[in-house]
Amino acid sequence: MRGGVWQGQQFSLEASDYGRGLRLLRLSERGAWDLFAPQERRVAKALLTGASARDVAQDMGRSLNTVRNQVASLYAKLGVNDRLSFAKRLK
Repeated sequence: MRGGVWQGQQFSLEASDYGRGLRLLRLSERGAWDLFAPQERRVAKALLTGASARDVAQDMGRSLNTVRNQVASLYAKLGVNDRLSFAKRLK
């Protein structure tokens, strides 16, 4: 069996080839959490608890600038500009 997976911002497409011209295409909508890398998920979860970027940096042993950059990346992936919009988009 051959196939492949394509992942866009909002959808994921999986193609499976079963031979003899038989193919299965599966289209699924991606959730907001699917857009994040594992480390970004940890930061996002911490932000949703109300932790500040400084708190997250201390808890995860990262620099404040690193966490700020990750927060900016999370906001960009969801198309939001503030923490309230971020929280609404993820819930």
